[in-house]
Amino acid sequence: MKPNKDQDQDTIDMHVKRLRIFAIVGIVISLIGLGMLLIPLIQAFAYGTAILAAMFGIITYIGLWRLGKSILLPAICLGIALVTIPISLYYYYQYYEVIQGIAKVSKVKNDFVKYAFAQVTDEAIDNFGKDKQAQDSTSNDNPVKNFLKKEVKKSLLKDNIFNEKREERSASQKATEKTTNPNWTKNTTTKTPNPKPTKRVPRITQSQVTTSPAWASKNPSNIHDYYLALAPKYFSNHICDQADSKAAREAEIRKKNLKHGYLKFSEECVGIFNELVLFRNKKTKEAFFALTKTHASKALQIYILQYNKGEWIDVKADLFPDETAIQQAARRGLNKIDLSRSPEYQYFMDDPKESIPFDFELPEFGYDIQMKLNKELSNDTTSIGRIRWMGERFELVE
Repeated sequence: MKPNKDQDQDTIDMHVKRLRIFAIVGIVISLIGLGMLLIPLIQAFAYGTAILAAMFGIITYIGLWRLGKSILLPAICLGIALVTIPISLYYYYQYYEVIQGIAKVSKVKNDFVKYAFAQVTDEAIDNFGKDKQAQDSTSNDNPVKNFLKKEVKKSLLKDNIFNEKREERSASQKATEKTTNPNWTKNTTTKTPNPKPTKRVPRITQSQVTTSPAWASKNPSNIHDYYLALAPKYFSNHICDQADSKAAREAEIRKKNLKHGYLKFSEECVGIFNELVLFRNKKTKEAFFALTKTHASKALQIYILQYNKGEWIDVKADLFPDETAIQQAARRGLNKIDLSRSPEYQYFMDDPKESIPFDFELPEFGYDIQMKLNKELSNDTTSIGRIRWMGERFELVE
C-alpha cells in the first residue's frame, strides 16, 4: 500500500530513518541471541532474545512495507531470529531437567545452594544425550557436562564443596603433646627394654567433645543405639527446617547389621547415604566409631569418634592418618588406574597443589575403609586406596 500523495515527504523520510534504526537494533539483538547459542546452558535461553529481535523485525518490516521502502534490514533481523528460536528451544528441551534443578534450589538459602545444585542436576547431567547412539559416554563433546565440569573444578571443589580438607594438628598442638603426653618418646635408636604396655590416652580439648541428645539411651549396646545417641552436631536437619528427633533418625535408616556393627542412613533433605561402623581395640576392647557424613555445604567427611557416658569425643587426630599422607596415597592410587573413564580427574593430577577429591566407603564386613573416586565427578567408583583398622589405630595400606 502506497502512502497518500499529500503526506509530507520529510515526515516520511523521518519515519523511514527511525524504522531502519529499529531494524538495525533488531539485527544486533538477533546476533546477540545467535551468539548465545555458542555458550553451554545459556544457549537454552537464547530464544528469549531472538523473540525480542523478531518483534523488532516484524514492526519494522510492516512499517517499511507500508511506506514502500526496502525491507532488507527487517528481513535480515527476522531471518536470524527465526533461525535462533528453534535451535534455542531444542537446547531448552535438552537442558530442561538441569534448568528445573536450578529453579528448585535457587530459593534455598546459604551454602546449601551449590550442594543442592550438584545433587539435583546430577542425574540430568549423566542422562544428557544418552539417546544419541553416536555419542561416546566418555566423550568431551557433551556441552552440559563440559560446562558443569569447569564450574565444579573452579568453584565447588575449590570452595571445599565435594572434598573438604581434613583438619591436621598444628605444629603447636604437636609441640604441646610432646610436653603433656607422658607416653610420647623421641624416636631414637635406643630401645627401652620390655616396656610395660600402657593405655594411650588421647589429648582431648573441649571442642572435640559433643553431647548425646536427651532422649538417647544412656547405655547403648549396639550400633543402632549408638546411632540414635549420636550428637546433633552430626546431623543437618536444620537446613530443611526439620527437628532432630528419635523418630526422624529412625526414618532415615536404610540398612543395619547389628552383628557386625554397621548402619547405613540417608542424609537429610537430599537422601545421600552415610555410614556408621563400630571398631574395637583388640587389646582393650574399647569401641571406636567411624562416621561418614555429608553436610549441606561440605563434602563427605569422616569422623573417628569414641563414646563415653553420653559424650562423643573426636579422636581422629590420634587414630587416623593425617591429610598429607592420605592425599599422597590418593595420588599413587590414581597413577595406577586408567583415567580414560574419569577424565575429570586429570585436572587434579596435572596440578599437584589441588587436593584429590574422593569418597570414603566404610566396611560392613572386614576392616578396610575404601577411598573411592568421587561419584559427583566420575561414573567410575574404582578404589584408589585403603585405610585399615589395625586393632589400635587406622593405617594406610597399599
